Amino acid sequence: MVFRSDQVELQTAFDFTTDDLYANKNGMITPHQEVKLKSWSNKMIQKKMLAYLLNIGIIGAVAYFYIYKSNRPLNEITSYLPIMVFAGALIISVVMRFYFTRNLRSGKISSTLGVPKSTNYNTKKYTKSSSRIISMDNTRFYLTPQQFDSIDFDCQYQLYYIKSSPYSVILSIEKL
Repeated sequence: MVFRSDQVELQTAFDFTTDDLYANKNGMITPHQEVKLKSWSNKMIQKKMLAYLLNIGIIGAVAYFYIYKSNRPLNEITSYLPIMVFAGALIISVVMRFYFTRNLRSGKISSTLGVPKSTNYNTKKYTKSSSRIISMDNTRFYLTPQQFDSIDFDCQYQLYYIKSSPYSVILSIEKL
């Protein structure tokens, strides 16, 4: 493999090595990438679970005021409704954890070849904490500003990634 300054810039921005790229080309994930992906996966699951639990809390509060604060007589089913809602939320959270980490657990790497397209309009006006989204072949990727700046939108790239919802995670990238 020929080392070019733009490939080194991509390796720095996306935090992967030449060995990672070689392993991804062969359909494998390195231990370094497994650690990164597990950390990313846990953060995404926590964010999704927080939003989900917030929604369940709102539903529970509405159910509480509807059932207990109204002057309706309680029967056996409605008196256990908050417990059933919480149990349902717990079961769904476990299922969601397995669903969102299935590609990570299986180590299934996807690949795409093409020219990335930015889905943002003012691509150079962002703050230090903002992020950018690119797409290739109907797959969207979340990028940090440093990663976004390392991409040349007029060139073709080979991306190796793990599918995830709503944005896939780039393992390694090669400028062709």
